[in-house]
Amino acid sequence: MNTTLTVAAVVVSVAALIVSWVYGARSAAASQRSADASETSSVHAKASAESAAKVAQVELDRDHEFYRPGDPDATFVIERNPRTGEENLFFTFVPKHSYRILGDAVQGNSRSTLSMNDMTYVAGKPVRVFVDVLRPHRDTSSVEELKLRFYPPDPVDKDMDQWTCRCGRPTNSSEAAHWTWTVPVTTPKRVPPPILAAMQNEKDRLGYNTF
Repeated sequence: MNTTLTVAAVVVSVAALIVSWVYGARSAAASQRSADASETSSVHAKASAESAAKVAQVELDRDHEFYRPGDPDATFVIERNPRTGEENLFFTFVPKHSYRILGDAVQGNSRSTLSMNDMTYVAGKPVRVFVDVLRPHRDTSSVEELKLRFYPPDPVDKDMDQWTCRCGRPTNSSEAAHWTWTVPVTTPKRVPPPILAAMQNEKDRLGYNTF
């Protein structure tokens, strides 16, 4: 009798252990599936966030390119000062958007601030930049290139269409440029004033070398 009870107790214990193991295994499997699902969801969420960030960056880059000043349509002109007779070289262009514009003249290893008639320029209106006073008997300007810095308009700027570029680059004109133009300086053919032209013609008639 006692032996039978003992065997029965052992059988019950073994059965209980088996049931416990089975339920434990199922619970562990369920926990693993839940963890895998959570990890998959996290991966999908991360991928979705990265995709949204890329789309947003594409939009910002598109805006940046839309407002870019574009390739400089460089026009250099020479104007003679009626009072001094000096020949002054100017650079002119017409911006397609309104900007704040600053710049430097580059000559060798030195830079000097460009003399401009203003800092704010309205879309569609010519910008006029003084470059250099041309020296006598020199065919070209000593200034080699212009470095122009462009910025979106500041809210305090009057009579300008207000817009901004949200790409993250500087928008304050006291900071690094938002856009930059590098313009090589070219000097148009110089035309001597009438008195010099007459003197040259006389020298040519007499067979002298040009002065």
